[in-house]
Amino acid sequence: SCSHTRAEDDPWWRLDLLKPRTIISVVLTNRQDCCSRRLRGVHVRVGKSLRKKSNTNFECVHEHLVTSPGATVRFCCYGMTGRYVIVFIPNRRGFLSLCEVEVFGVLPSCAILNIALMGTATQSSLHDVNGAAAHAIDGNKNPNYEGLSCTHTQADFGPWWRLDLQEQHTIITVVITNREDYCSERLRGVQVWVGDSLEKGGHDKFQINVLERLTVRFCCYGTVGRYVTVLIPNRIEFLTLCEVEVFGSVPCKMLPGEKNVAQTSEVMQSSLYHVDGIPEHAIDGNRDSLYSSLSCLYTQKEREPWFRVDLLQVHKVSAVTVTNRGDCCWDHLKGAEIHIGNSLKMNGLKNPMCGKIYITAPGYTESFCCNGMEGRFVTINIPGRQEFLTLCEVELLGVPV
Repeated sequence: SCSHTRAEDDPWWRLDLLKPRTIISVVLTNRQDCCSRRLRGVHVRVGKSLRKKSNTNFECVHEHLVTSPGATVRFCCYGMTGRYVIVFIPNRRGFLSLCEVEVFGVLPSCAILNIALMGTATQSSLHDVNGAAAHAIDGNKNPNYEGLSCTHTQADFGPWWRLDLQEQHTIITVVITNREDYCSERLRGVQVWVGDSLEKGGHDKFQINVLERLTVRFCCYGTVGRYVTVLIPNRIEFLTLCEVEVFGSVPCKMLPGEKNVAQTSEVMQSSLYHVDGIPEHAIDGNRDSLYSSLSCLYTQKEREPWFRVDLLQVHKVSAVTVTNRGDCCWDHLKGAEIHIGNSLKMNGLKNPMCGKIYITAPGYTESFCCNGMEGRFVTINIPGRQEFLTLCEVELLGVPV
């Protein structure tokens, strides 16, 4: 029931999922009869490249690496998209033996969204009116308390903040933005609980020990629950959070007869970086994420760059799928917004928003549920900053009205 390679440099095992899939986690089962320490230093990558060390493949992160006999090791892949799952041991000669590889993912009919915006928030107490619980789900990640975008409790024993999603959801990851202006160390030892119980917010606990960055990510491995609770256990402390993003799986509502209507549209962009980065490359049906393959658009660096699809008539749009650059520059797309509507005011940016890109990774493909939003124009822009806009494919599932 186990695989086994020869003794070789950088041994590997690869799974071909036949098409790109959204991966939540990968679980490896080690050998029990002997040789369990051979799995030390094992890596798991997900992506579009067959090369195990390709920079376009995403490195999944293990919660703790266990090499005891028969142990299972869980790797978090944070909802990244890829066709290939590669397990390998880098930088040494050895055997690779695996007794089971389980890959947990999101169904193709679902999208990953920040579902925190759909919920309501409460907290253990209120320090002052500027620290309301709702500030953590206002879509504003300003890390300064004076920006009126952070929560703040009193000095409670075991202070908590809780999100009610109104119904059960599959939770992939929770991202917390800490305060930057003052007292960021108060968040040490913070825990995230997910489940259906109001006692600590659930049954599944996720924790990190060190806060090294302004933004902290918790992997929840597809745990199902209605409540997400953030708490600091076993001490008197203030709890202050400047944003809580909860990424979960949401079914897209399919429309009868829908197809990729982007391929029969007209496209424009705010500027042209180079003749190889024309807007038509984003609707050519090719998800190749390499700019050199002539499949990506590219604007100049400018304030609030945009790309717009004109569907020529009003459509109902069920989903928008965006493929990021894989060779470089994928961070440029962070924070990009997708708008759908009939207005060209401000180049379509006054139209209702379908989604916002929070996750950026090499060659990452992400889908956004628009659930039948109506409009002739679909605009993708990067708000509020000077930036290049570059992406490699935009797919619009919809039907004419």
